[in-house]
Amino acid sequence: MASPSVTLIICSYNQAAYIKESVEAVLKQTYSPIEIIISDDCSTDSTFQIIEQTVAQYTGPNEIVLNRNDINLGLIEHVNKVFRMAKGDLIIGSAGDDVCLPERIATMVDLYKKRNGKPTLFHGDVIKIDKNSNELGVLEASWGTNSVDLSDTAVRGSLYIGASSAFTRSLLDAFPPIHYKNAYEDLVWGFRAALLDAVVYVDTPLVKYRVGVGISWTSNHKTNKTLNELLDQKKSKRRVFIDVYSQRLLDLEYVDPNKTYKCLRKKIQRKKLKHEIDFLLIDNPRQAIQHGWNSPILLLSRYFALRKVKARFTG
Repeated sequence: MASPSVTLIICSYNQAAYIKESVEAVLKQTYSPIEIIISDDCSTDSTFQIIEQTVAQYTGPNEIVLNRNDINLGLIEHVNKVFRMAKGDLIIGSAGDDVCLPERIATMVDLYKKRNGKPTLFHGDVIKIDKNSNELGVLEASWGTNSVDLSDTAVRGSLYIGASSAFTRSLLDAFPPIHYKNAYEDLVWGFRAALLDAVVYVDTPLVKYRVGVGISWTSNHKTNKTLNELLDQKKSKRRVFIDVYSQRLLDLEYVDPNKTYKCLRKKIQRKKLKHEIDFLLIDNPRQAIQHGWNSPILLLSRYFALRKVKARFTG
């Protein structure tokens, strides 16, 4: 088949220390021409200024589109926006602190042709790098490397490595924009692709994925947290997963309006209920009891799990 049009997207936010390397790697791709969208979510540091400086002297064959949001949209709104902006038949994602290998796009185009443009989520392993771009080995994909079990995927809290992702236009067009704003896009699109049997694992790492940096990493790996800090972190994670499972239920209804996936729907609903109970138990135990009254075993198990966490701090 003919070569597809390609859009490569870099989403950035407060990544001034790494964005130049990320943009330069995209400009050095062996495949062209492509559309390059570099979108900044209203960074408070010099990220966007560095982007402008890095592309100012570019004279190559690729079309460069710069976008800076007037206000910080947050992850999901930002992803929805750049997907709407993209023109390509093949859309490849990248973060402002990751580094694409030169052959990334050429490899993905070959895989696209083999799939004849069918709805597809491509994903794979990545090469870990530290804040100084030293390589730390390969981070291997733990999902979707062979056949994808839809029932397992529906309740998983981790799917593909987002930095490795690429999408066909036909997959993106099969669903509306993500509705629940606290979700993570990889946990949404992985399930969506599984619903359509549209997951393809790429066995060659094509991205250098930065680890050990960023606000979320620092928060998750902080030692000696106070009890309040730990509970706030747990609430934040529960909020994410409540939205993830809410979005999966919405997507299931979208592709299955006749509700034939009854068992799958129940599994997702129960997983969502677990996170809702966990969230409420931290601030409003009475409301948690009311919310989980029809699932007493689940309610009790979450209550004792929270007690165990608190006991580690109270002795």
